[in-house]
Amino acid sequence: MPPKQKPNGYFMFMQAERQRIHSETKQMPSMQEIARICTESWKKLSAQDKSRYNAMAKQSKGKVVDDDDDRDRQRLNNQGQNIAERKTAVKEVANRRTRENQLLVKSWNGKDILDVPFHLIDFQVMYTDEPVDFFLPLEVGLVCFTLRDGIIKHMHHFIDPGDAPLGCMNLALRHSDNTHKIPLHFEQAETNFLQLWTQITDFMVTDPDSDDVPPIFCLSNDRKIVESCLEFLHYYTRSREPNVLTKVYVLEELVLSLLMQSGKVSMKPSETQIQDSLLRNQWDYISSIRCSFHDEVDCSYCSLSIVRRLCFALFDILSNILDFKLKTQHMPDETSNSAFTLVRPTTWGKHTATDSVRNVRHTQPDDDGSRSPSPPRFAAPYHPASSNHTARRAWGTPTINRNEVKLSDSNEEEEDDDEIRSRSDEYQLAELRKPKSAGLSHHIYYCY
Repeated sequence: MPPKQKPNGYFMFMQAERQRIHSETKQMPSMQEIARICTESWKKLSAQDKSRYNAMAKQSKGKVVDDDDDRDRQRLNNQGQNIAERKTAVKEVANRRTRENQLLVKSWNGKDILDVPFHLIDFQVMYTDEPVDFFLPLEVGLVCFTLRDGIIKHMHHFIDPGDAPLGCMNLALRHSDNTHKIPLHFEQAETNFLQLWTQITDFMVTDPDSDDVPPIFCLSNDRKIVESCLEFLHYYTRSREPNVLTKVYVLEELVLSLLMQSGKVSMKPSETQIQDSLLRNQWDYISSIRCSFHDEVDCSYCSLSIVRRLCFALFDILSNILDFKLKTQHMPDETSNSAFTLVRPTTWGKHTATDSVRNVRHTQPDDDGSRSPSPPRFAAPYHPASSNHTARRAWGTPTINRNEVKLSDSNEEEEDDDEIRSRSDEYQLAELRKPKSAGLSHHIYYCY
């Protein structure tokens, strides 16, 4: 449906002439008739008279906008929510992010951005459906990092928020099975909310004499959950002290601000590009970055692992742009994943390990030249077209070759011993997939 045309001066003149004719003749001409009547009259009007009708049209436009807003205030969407309130909420979120980004960049003035500490937080909750009061936290992971030194410190706790709300037990159990696997009333969970809140605030505030609390960052999709969980913890401390952890900023905005501050990005990346680069899954199942519980159940929904993985991705994106070296604190220790055991399958098709292939008795010569039955073994699938393919698919003892990336001899002499190579060449922002919508199909180009 095309948008409604706004009134202009000529339209207001037509309406005035139409009302004059109706008052004189008691007949209301149609719009087609009044258009033919007023065409020549409008051309003969002076500029002063035309400006008067144009002013009337501007006043009418403002009235139309007000009428549309009044109409939206009375309309509801398919969720029973007021349309005007929804529009206001979306605008408020956008304005808030703009203000926060400006304040964040302003706080970096006169500082070396590589030495500015940042804090990243993540919560695992009982369920993600809209709660009555708060999202109920079950686990919290928090890290402090700088771009130069990497991850400096971390904190991790399980939390017992109490019983599931009435009618929400099924939601809690299903969400636990599908994501974090944390049981309700976990024996390792913390129940002293005052002590937990004190530990979080002490972790955040490095200078006790300063009232300035640094901002906490999280993903944009998790911001509502993080704010609600922090409010829950502060509320149940039963303390009269004000909540100092109110600055929850979006991690994507931090990455975008650092990219634009570098001066090496000629085109502003979209939030989808940044989010895709942060949510890489190459470190999801590294044992050394998870808590002991999630390592035992082999689950990637670990708050401590999530905040660490986000840091690793952020370091990998920004290392070449901001010219800082990746060291051991910037990337995970993957040596714990090098030791593993391959279990040979006990069945192959219809056969088991005790069966011979096609019931053939394999024999091998003894020392005296006679042949005796040999243990059955699995045959390789027959591929006459390609002998190389047959060799690759042979059922023998698999050999796993692990290639370790090392710096060249010349680089080892020049660089520090603890420096490791960045993987950003393999995964640049410029190589991200294009979003399906045209509005998000932007690339990042670096100016060197």
